Amino acid sequence: GHVNIDKIKPILLVDLLDNLTRKDGKDGELSVAAKEDVYKALMSVFKYAKQWGIINVNPMDGVSKPKANKSTKKSTLNIYELDEIELLFKAVEKEAFHWRVFISLALAAGLRRGELLGLEWSKVDFENKRIDIDTTIVKGDGALIKDPKSKASNRLVAIPESIIKELENYKAYWI
Repeated sequence: GHVNIDKIKPILLVDLLDNLTRKDGKDGELSVAAKEDVYKALMSVFKYAKQWGIINVNPMDGVSKPKANKSTKKSTLNIYELDEIELLFKAVEKEAFHWRVFISLALAAGLRRGELLGLEWSKVDFENKRIDIDTTIVKGDGALIKDPKSKASNRLVAIPESIIKELENYKAYWI
C-alpha cells in the first residue's frame, strides 16, 4: 500500500511472503498453502500490470514459490500402536458386517477411504492374497470414480490370510 507498483522490487515481495502472519487471532505463520495462494495472486497482479503497460519489469520474476521448510514438514508418521489396533478391532466387532470389513481392510492394508469405497470384487485376488488398487471414489458433484492421485497410489496390496477369509465370508454374504 505504501509503495507505488512501479517501485516494487523482488526483495520486497520475498520479504512480504517470508513474513506473512495469521490475522485470525491465532499466533504463527501462515501455512505454505496459504503463502502459495498469496504468491499466485501476486503473480497474476504483476503479470497483468506488465501486460497493460503499468510496469516494464515483473518483480515476481525474481521471486521463488514458497516451499515448506524442514521445521514445517512432518518428520514422522502417525501410526496406530498394536494395543490401539486391538481396541479398534474389538470396537468394530459389534458393528455391521460391511463396517467390520471396511475397518479391517483400512487397518491391515493401509487403504484410504476413497480406495476402499472404489474397491470391486474383480480387484480382489483371493488366490494370491492381494488387492489391485486402481480406482478411488472422491467427492465432487456427487461421488466421482477416478484413478488414484498418483502413479505410486496405483498398486498391488498384499492382504493377510485372516483378512482374505473375512473378505471371502463377506463376499458370500454380499452375493
